[in-house]
Amino acid sequence: MPFELRRAAILCFENAKDLLDEAEILRTRDRPARAYALAAVGFEELGKARVCAALIAKDPDYAEYEDNEVFWRFWKDHVKKGTRVFLQTTKDSRTVYRFSDSKRAEDIARSLKLIRERGLYVNIRENRPPQFPGDPEPPPVRKWSMRFQPPNEMCDDYHARELVRDLSSHLHDLSPRIEELREVAEADFEKFSIEFRRRWAEAKRAREEAQRGGEEQ
Repeated sequence: MPFELRRAAILCFENAKDLLDEAEILRTRDRPARAYALAAVGFEELGKARVCAALIAKDPDYAEYEDNEVFWRFWKDHVKKGTRVFLQTTKDSRTVYRFSDSKRAEDIARSLKLIRERGLYVNIRENRPPQFPGDPEPPPVRKWSMRFQPPNEMCDDYHARELVRDLSSHLHDLSPRIEELREVAEADFEKFSIEFRRRWAEAKRAREEAQRGGEEQ
């Protein structure tokens, strides 16, 4: 299983990159809601890639996923996949998606899933607008009315650009570990895993120090 996790991590990472590229194309063609939807799926794929890599690295924060039943529940749960990424800091201090509170991260991942789904359809406007990841508080409830809205009223270019930018940041953060996984052969994997765990732990400490530094400013 560990070597197959390597393949899964690479495949999910590549798919997330492709979704990022396609989201940017849609955003530049004035399709922010569809761009947002693809970037949101990219976050889910990146969550899968990160969990697979973390299991190879034996990161204690991901120990629960060593249980096959827990792992497969996670794999099929859109909210849990997004939550794993939002709990992950990046070295890019610009990112607004940094949540140490797991409940907050899960709420944002759930909202992201909702906006993703509505970004592809004509909808009836709801009395509570969606909360975007960068919003500090949920938006106020508004009076309900029977009003239909196209997808682009659900999400504007600003929110699409922010999500695309942050997906790029998280991809960049995980990229060195994925490149290391690409290069290893199955015969060398056991020996490689020891060094991979050390580099993973070093990168994790660097992210945590960067986050503490950002919070102190």
